[in-house]
Amino acid sequence: MIDIKQLFGGFFHLGNANSQHSESELRKAIRSLQAMNDRELEDIGITRGQIEDAVRRGIVDPRQAA
Repeated sequence: MIDIKQLFGGFFHLGNANSQHSESELRKAIRSLQAMNDRELEDIGITRGQIEDAVRRGIVDPRQAA
């Protein structure tokens, strides 16, 4: 699995279970990634379908990439 946290530092810690970030902050991070085009998402190692998991859990399973 790719650890998105290593790529983006604090951006993806929002969804950490120990985090005190609000649901609105999580949604804002998700919207920011959804605004990227597919090429930009590919450059950071995620697909459009992996955005929510990347934000909420901070990791992406490359086997889900398609």
